[in-house]
Amino acid sequence: MNQIEEFTSDDVLQNNDEVNLAGGYAGIILEPILLPLKPVHLSFPVLIGVGAAGNFSDYTYFSTYMVDDFFWVVEPQAELELNLTRWFRLALYGGYRFTSKLNIEGISATALQNYSAGITIKMGLF
Repeated sequence: MNQIEEFTSDDVLQNNDEVNLAGGYAGIILEPILLPLKPVHLSFPVLIGVGAAGNFSDYTYFSTYMVDDFFWVVEPQAELELNLTRWFRLALYGGYRFTSKLNIEGISATALQNYSAGITIKMGLF
């Protein structure tokens, strides 16, 4: 649960009502990796997918929400990866999430579009 500050309606802010956005997205990740066997290297993952979101103003443990809109998402990133072992990598990433415009009452059409940064742990046979 989050508290979206990008409201499209002044009525929501004046009444001190809390508008929350809930939802999620999923898709496929394509990730070209430059020089993957070097100890430090770059990769460029891109997520391409779809999602659904809805707003609600009253949250309790048993709350449910309705899907108000579906959207597509494209999230390109750049990662600086460090090979720690043959099966363990650590990466620092930065990117931007592009989505189609949302059509949800009380929520900005571009509420989900934003920068992202973080740390990723990757385990497997590389």
